[in-house]
Amino acid sequence: MLTNTDLLLLDYIADLPCKVPLLVSHDAADLFNKPSLRLGTGDLIKKVNFLESKGYISKKITQQEHVLHLTALGAAIWESFFKPEWSKYILMESFYKDSYEFYEISALNSDKLNSIASTLLEKWHITGTLKSITPWEATYWKNFDSGYVFRFKTQNDIDQELIILRDKWRLNWSDIYLL
Repeated sequence: MLTNTDLLLLDYIADLPCKVPLLVSHDAADLFNKPSLRLGTGDLIKKVNFLESKGYISKKITQQEHVLHLTALGAAIWESFFKPEWSKYILMESFYKDSYEFYEISALNSDKLNSIASTLLEKWHITGTLKSITPWEATYWKNFDSGYVFRFKTQNDIDQELIILRDKWRLNWSDIYLL
């Protein structure tokens, strides 16, 4: 039986693989935007070893650091608990070059991306390209046969706008606070 802390640890690594030191950081709750694990290094290592022994996570060593990943079984457990609606999920990635921020926003649903593109055009006069992509990698562990990507660049600070445009796509700890 998994504890709330076990599930929280799975949730910490659901978005991206994670280096172990980040999980015991005093700022971990803020970095991950989740409740604190409230574990010291020793207890965290015990939890990691337990979850690895059950096949829910794997550890990979890169540059002398342990990086945690969800396994297929761990991903299935995560999905059964957090009940994601992948049709509402939006992946947002960006990087800066020169004085521009370049964005790639991808999703299963082209209608949602068209809605975001329309809002950005109307409010910020931002245009970009919307294309179909195959396959679409929603997360490092979740792939779909196809999806869509909207690419654009801007000099405006639109991060808050993009957060507002996102739909709730999964249960959060605030919905089912168990800790």
